[in-house]
Amino acid sequence: MGNGSDTTTIGQTTQRAFYSGGTLNVSNWTFAPTINVPTYGQCLRVNPTTINDIFNSGTVAYYAINGFAQSTVSASNTTNYTNLITNYIAGPPVAGGNGTTSKTWAHYGVGDHYIGGILAINTETTVSNSRLYIQDGHISTKRTGTISVAANTAAGTGATASGAHTTDVSGNLSITTGTSPTTGAYVTLTFALPYSGATTPVVVLTASNSAAARAQVYVVATASNFNVSFAVAGTAATTYSWNYHVLESAN
Repeated sequence: MGNGSDTTTIGQTTQRAFYSGGTLNVSNWTFAPTINVPTYGQCLRVNPTTINDIFNSGTVAYYAINGFAQSTVSASNTTNYTNLITNYIAGPPVAGGNGTTSKTWAHYGVGDHYIGGILAINTETTVSNSRLYIQDGHISTKRTGTISVAANTAAGTGATASGAHTTDVSGNLSITTGTSPTTGAYVTLTFALPYSGATTPVVVLTASNSAAARAQVYVVATASNFNVSFAVAGTAATTYSWNYHVLESAN
């Protein structure tokens, strides 16, 4: 541990194990030459480490590299803590002096994250049977891969299909029938990234124009796509549009 420009020697490398406050003069800090300092942290850093586990064998349910055990705050006086917190981040860093930034983050993680309790966003109030609680916000999805929306032969000769604001989770798709439409699959949407759950995804359709509201349709989904099928043949040269929402079940 240290303050100011103090350093702590760990093994053969002089580096800071913990910096508690004040002004950090980076020029007085000797770094391990193989460490990407801007990425790994200026004040608190855990260097890449190889742990030789000579004790365990077989299956280990949980093996943590770094951990915080659950603490107890024992009050001498009658005290009500509105919120007890293991780790608190007041906000993202601020660029000062001659520095500028395009984006700041209070927390930035790469890889899978496990949350064993409630995730509350923009609120301290939660509901016991809800694992995700959002206040005054929206759920937005974005894709980088390609989604295809294609017309099928049942929609008639010359039928065309299109999508708008499409992601693997939500969007809008339309089919304009051609000549002599029949029954069956009219339009197929192929996901940018196939679903991989134990069951096929659940697709919910909502008609977004009057023609679609009158049509008798149903959805057939797979892990890689879904199609909108007509139980009764549609009308030729007619546009049908739906909003869709896709959910994946892990059960």
